Amino acid sequence: MKTPNRLLLALLAPIAVAWSVVADAQSCTNGNNLYHKKVGGVEVSCSQSSCHGSDPHADNNHILTGGQYAGPGTVAGNIDQALNSVPDMSGLQSGLGITSSDEDNLALYIWYRAGNQGCPAATPAFTASPTSLAFGNVNVGSTSASQSLTITNTGGATASSLSRSASDAAEFVASGTCTTVSSLAVNASCTLTVQYQPAAAGADNQTWTLTSGSVNVTVNFSGTGVNPSAPNVGAAPTSLSFGNVTVGQTSPTQTITVSNTGNAAATNMSYPAAPAKFIKSGTCGSATLNAGANCTVVFSYSPTAAASDNATYTITGGGASIPISLSGTGTAPSAPSLSAAPTSLAFGSVQVGSSSASQSLTISNTGGAAATSVSLLNSDLVEFVMSGNTCGSSLGAGASCSLNVTFTPSATGAKNATLTVSYSGGSSVAVAMSGAGTAAPTPNLSAAPASLGFGSITIGSTSAAQTVTLSNTGGGAATGIAFANSNGTKFPVSGNTCGATLNAGASCTLNVAYAPSGAGADNATLTISSTGAPSIVVSMSGTGTSAPSPSLSAAPPLVAFGNVTVGQTSPATAITVTNAGTAAATSVALTNSDSAEFVVSGNTCGSTIAASASCGLSVAYKPGGAGPGSATLTFTYAGGGSLSISLSGTGVSGSPPPGTGQLSMPAGVTMPDTSVGATSAPSTVTISNVGSVAVTVSSIASSNVAEFAVGASTCASVAAGASCSFSVTFMPAASGARSASITVASTGSGSPQAIVASGNGLAGSQPPPSPNVVAAIEYHHADFDHYFITTIPDEITKLDNGTFAGWARTGRQINVYQAAASGLKTVCRFFSTAFAPKSSHFYTPDAAECATVKANPNWTFEGEVFYTVTPAQDGTCPAGLNPVYRVYNNGQGAAPNHRYTTDLAVRATMLAQGWIPEGYGTIGVIMCAP
Repeated sequence: MKTPNRLLLALLAPIAVAWSVVADAQSCTNGNNLYHKKVGGVEVSCSQSSCHGSDPHADNNHILTGGQYAGPGTVAGNIDQALNSVPDMSGLQSGLGITSSDEDNLALYIWYRAGNQGCPAATPAFTASPTSLAFGNVNVGSTSASQSLTITNTGGATASSLSRSASDAAEFVASGTCTTVSSLAVNASCTLTVQYQPAAAGADNQTWTLTSGSVNVTVNFSGTGVNPSAPNVGAAPTSLSFGNVTVGQTSPTQTITVSNTGNAAATNMSYPAAPAKFIKSGTCGSATLNAGANCTVVFSYSPTAAASDNATYTITGGGASIPISLSGTGTAPSAPSLSAAPTSLAFGSVQVGSSSASQSLTISNTGGAAATSVSLLNSDLVEFVMSGNTCGSSLGAGASCSLNVTFTPSATGAKNATLTVSYSGGSSVAVAMSGAGTAAPTPNLSAAPASLGFGSITIGSTSAAQTVTLSNTGGGAATGIAFANSNGTKFPVSGNTCGATLNAGASCTLNVAYAPSGAGADNATLTISSTGAPSIVVSMSGTGTSAPSPSLSAAPPLVAFGNVTVGQTSPATAITVTNAGTAAATSVALTNSDSAEFVVSGNTCGSTIAASASCGLSVAYKPGGAGPGSATLTFTYAGGGSLSISLSGTGVSGSPPPGTGQLSMPAGVTMPDTSVGATSAPSTVTISNVGSVAVTVSSIASSNVAEFAVGASTCASVAAGASCSFSVTFMPAASGARSASITVASTGSGSPQAIVASGNGLAGSQPPPSPNVVAAIEYHHADFDHYFITTIPDEITKLDNGTFAGWARTGRQINVYQAAASGLKTVCRFFSTAFAPKSSHFYTPDAAECATVKANPNWTFEGEVFYTVTPAQDGTCPAGLNPVYRVYNNGQGAAPNHRYTTDLAVRATMLAQGWIPEGYGTIGVIMCAP
């Protein structure tokens, strides 16, 4: 058989009782029904096709071997064993209620099918309970009390044409329904009542048979006729075993009952003295034991040595001699063994001068001998006080005593002591006692939250109130509570439920709002003082703002194209314009001060830019002649607002003429993110002389020297084919994107030349990035409309100086880790030219995704290029790290491309262009940036 599936078992469990067939004898028909049992049309037992099939005769899965049945009357041992040991069958007993009777019926059915025959026709079968009646001794000429038995038809058919027969002994008189009934239905019963009337002394026996066809049942009757006035002495039990008893101790008593079941007194009764080491007592002692009377002989065993003792004690009289076997074994005495419960007493913290609740200690003797010379030694009777001691100097085997201990600290601090119980003949018991004395309860005030930030609130309005909860988590009441507000006008308090006293465990609240009277940041403190405790300060802050207004910004805010050959056009640089204000910018218009050399394309900025929205355009430089060039893109919008974007570049001849020096330099330098007011580590800018004569550098000047300072320079004179460098440090004066133009004046062709320095100022007192943190610079290819990031200095240099044509900085970057460290994941980088003429790079920190792309022949694995932290499955990053969103162009332009950004506005712009999010969580976070 095989267990049904778990769902079917669960459905069948409530009807398990109905599944089991009740029968008092083996039934082939019932076994057949069980074997093919269905519930709701579904096979649930042996006949499942995956078990043994519909016919056991096929012997699927060795069903015939499992039956082990030898014909009617045998039992189904192998089926029971299989149900308890074969895993696929173990659910049938508990889930479907298979009983031992069911197993016998199944075995009978399998036995018949093994012989390729069906179940035989049902026949009656008799059982008798009991199968015999014993009447004992009955006086000749007397009649015994009646005894009855029941005969039941446990077969499968009615027993009809009943006949009866009995052996010759006429002393047994039968009556009852079994002597008159003519038929007995299935499971029906009849009764047979018998009396014994002995005609002579001696044993009598009779067999009585009930017959139906070839089926019969036979019961036996027995009794003994005895002559009147004769004793019949007996004793029970006739052997006593006292087992192991410790030498010197006495066993519990055991009793023998001596009875005279005859009808005459037994005389000359004799009860001799007990054998050695056995002690006798009881009620037997008289020389006469009357008819029907009894008495007791009581023995106990008291060994004197460690050895086995056996003896026979004989009772005589009344014509009987009854031997009684006595046995026992003396064992050596056990040693005492004391233990304590519990094994240690910990009282916790108790105030000095107070007493803890008492704790009870129980000392028990689990050994086999008494413990003597018992004593208790307390190493600190003053602070661990004992009382209620019931332990004396001796403790018997199996006995216990107790005492109570109370902790009463006299000073603060941890207290430890030991209570030692010692005794003769065993190892002492040590109970460790501990507690801590604490000072009187004191208040402990706290305020939550500890600071209130109201954000930006329009001047003349009042913010929603925020609640401050003052809680006393100490053990004593706080008194003399007072509040001091350093600016109650701008931060008004209302709804104060706090009085001068705050009980232990209690809390109170007050509400604070912000009502700015002018623009700018406001800060104040709410100081809460109380008697004898430090003051609590709740800081309050908010910013008064004017009515909503637009505010446009550009990224990058200035673009330097570096050297561009006259008559050629530089790669386009993408500029994103964002409205960071609180209202839409309307009547937006763009002017270009030099549209001939600085060509604008792809302008998506309309006349209106919604609050928090972004638009973009691209600018390329096409110099009309050699020398520096510059222009300004100006966005104007309603209300007098304007945004200026500085453009610069240098027109150079295709190749420097002989005898001419010409400097080549990157278009820009990106500084590391730096906290406002802090100074970054210096970044190095390398300049090369691609001309044929030396170039003298007269100056290197920053347009924003306060934030982008030019440092040490090796560029006084640059030989032909040689390089020099200078450093730039970043000192942001405000948070957000910051930039400057650094102009290099020289004797070289195209002087002066400019590069763009850019960086992000970090708000607050954030520490500078870890030395392990490096910026991944973002580039854009206008013709491909593809984005690319890299941390590799050589790639950045070649991208900036035009070695890799078509790429230009976007002014954006993300931070990553440049070296492996605990908790960091490696980032795989792939490159593909399978979509020529376009190419594309792909980054992933996901090991499974990395393995999948490695198996794709269209992509080349370029290595593990940097390290990052991966987000949780829901897309959240650990505290202090920024989510990096990955968006996919969905194959637009017939070539795949991905963009990586920490800016939700950039993400929103890309999604609006049909890109789709990828990564963890619903928003698509792929990395966590420091």
